[in-house]
Amino acid sequence: LHKYIKPKDKVLVVGCGNSELSEQMYDVGYQEIINIDISEVVITHMKERNSVQRPKMAYITMDLMQMDFEDSCFQVVLDKGTLDAIMTDESEKTVENVNRMFSEIGRVLQVGGRFVCISLAQE
Repeated sequence: LHKYIKPKDKVLVVGCGNSELSEQMYDVGYQEIINIDISEVVITHMKERNSVQRPKMAYITMDLMQMDFEDSCFQVVLDKGTLDAIMTDESEKTVENVNRMFSEIGRVLQVGGRFVCISLAQE
């Protein structure tokens, strides 16, 4: 990830879940990280897990398809598995959700920003 994300970048992790990726990034110098997930239970757990050791890292309950952030406010949007979770089939509803996801990501990314997608999907 070092090739695509710089330590001073403002990073949005979409669909963070209970992944340790943000924690590992924070621990090696990436401290401008905001994590969002639609699950309030997950966000509460992650806040508790990281509040002392990683005080600058934020966890917010938010729907990726309708984010509350201003336009062009992140240099990087990082997705590890969220696209996989949304793209379960090729139905019209799924394609619509994927398009909404990418529209929102494009909206919050700065010009020249990077979308980094880590997918575990296989066929």
